[in-house]
Amino acid sequence: MRVQRVDPRFWRVIDAAVEPGDPALLIGFVEQRPAGYECTLMAALSEHHSVGTLQAAHEYFERICEAGSEPTC
Repeated sequence: MRVQRVDPRFWRVIDAAVEPGDPALLIGFVEQRPAGYECTLMAALSEHHSVGTLQAAHEYFERICEAGSEPTC
C-alpha cells in the first residue's frame, strides 16, 4: 500500500502491487477536514471513517487491507 499526495489536503491510497492503469490500483482516499481526516474506501464510497491524524488514516487502511475486507487490497 502507498499513499500519494494529490494536493495539500487530499491523498489517494493505492495498492503498490497492482499494475499502473489497473482500476484495482485505487483503494481509497484521505481528505483533511477541520476535525481531522476522513477516509473513503473505493468499495464503499458512501461510507466514511473519521480519524484524528494522517498516521491513523494510514493505519485504518492497513487494518482494512490486512483483514481482507476490502476487495482491492
